Amino acid sequence: MTSTPETDESYFLRVFFRSEAAQKVREEGRREVRADERAQTVVMILERRGLDVPDTLRQHILANRD
Repeated sequence: MTSTPETDESYFLRVFFRSEAAQKVREEGRREVRADERAQTVVMILERRGLDVPDTLRQHILANRD
């Protein structure tokens, strides 16, 4: 069987996406998304409670996702 670039690439992608490294990258991405969502939730809660959230404060909250 002759290998082609498509089959080699397909094999690489299957192996890579099952690898521990890929799993770590996906988990890091999920953590970042959750942190972004929490920061956005903080801003939303402040606004719904009738508090003024100036742009500088909003940017500060959204930038500090830890």
